[in-house]
Amino acid sequence: RTAFKEGIEAFGFGEKTGIELTPEASGNVDALSKQAEVYGATASFGQGISVTPIQLLAGFTALANGGRLLKPFIIEEIIYPDGRREKTSSEYLGSPISARTSELIRGMLVSVVERGHATAAAVPGYFVAGKTGTAQVANPRGPGYLEGVVITSYAGFAPADDPAFVMLVKLDKPRAGKWASVNAAPLFSEIATYLLAYLEVPMERDIYAPKETEAVPDLPSDLSDAPDIVSIDTGSGETLDTPVEPPPIEEIQDMTDDTVEAVEGVEE
Repeated sequence: RTAFKEGIEAFGFGEKTGIELTPEASGNVDALSKQAEVYGATASFGQGISVTPIQLLAGFTALANGGRLLKPFIIEEIIYPDGRREKTSSEYLGSPISARTSELIRGMLVSVVERGHATAAAVPGYFVAGKTGTAQVANPRGPGYLEGVVITSYAGFAPADDPAFVMLVKLDKPRAGKWASVNAAPLFSEIATYLLAYLEVPMERDIYAPKETEAVPDLPSDLSDAPDIVSIDTGSGETLDTPVEPPPIEEIQDMTDDTVEAVEGVEE
């Protein structure tokens, strides 16, 4: 529970990002401070806590940038009447995850698009990383959730190995299906296709190559030489350092649809 709470807070959830827009909500992760175990369990799949769209985007920068969390900003550059230019620099906020963890998660996110349920988010000629989300909507008049009402989303970035952008598509009460894979993911693909062309990002693979012959880019084939170390308390005052190796990325075939919590009170 403690490690999970610290991880959530390391991503900046529960705090305002400081972006140059007002008003900004801070989200709510207070449930992680409650004693009952159920709060930690439900928060692990997004229930009982809330994050704002800009917080979610900021969190994805850590997944896309080798574990580095960056502060979002609106104004890229100010050009003064006298010709002076003042560019906004990306502000580094910390590393909530390691570079190795970022690489593994990136591979999982690519797998969702290549071999999972979000193939509609794909862009021909590029490796796209991302994940769908389908959230229930809390009942404003009492406990529980509204029947048949959802918020769908798709967060991702492209190209996966050298991202040019991070994007979130969020649809409130969509009428074209209740799953993000059938409404948010296709919209992400459409916008990403335009952005990659507009930014003149070179294609990284043959658009006519059979999908089965393609491999996830920039993924280590053998992680045994750099395993993560987990310290286990044996209860006798000693700790046992145990290497933990994740499953090979090629074994990841599909991922279940996450449930994320709806954000209330945030102005569009």
